[in-house]
Amino acid sequence: MSWTLTDTTFYVVPAGRVKSMHYFLHALSLQNLASLGADSAVPGLNRNMAYMTQLLLPLSEVIDAFDKHASVLSAKVHQNEKESRTLAALRDALLPKLLSGEVKVGMT
Repeated sequence: MSWTLTDTTFYVVPAGRVKSMHYFLHALSLQNLASLGADSAVPGLNRNMAYMTQLLLPLSEVIDAFDKHASVLSAKVHQNEKESRTLAALRDALLPKLLSGEVKVGMT
């Protein structure tokens, strides 16, 4: 894995045998990156400390299995987020009409 850091952001570029961004996202979420921040008025990630961070890499078969399951879950999360935005837009469009009486809901 290689890291590229700037003053305000960093991103991960998979290198070597592991190409799964799902694995890296999960592995990095378990790191206490906030503890690597510099003591300054503007919070940030200490580049040198981040470069020293090491991750254990499981066997390729384990990462592949993880990636397969994580891909399905990730797709579902994205689909749910899209549906949530659609439902929120419908609510925002209909609620004022319901409250004003412009639209009536039949109860049968």
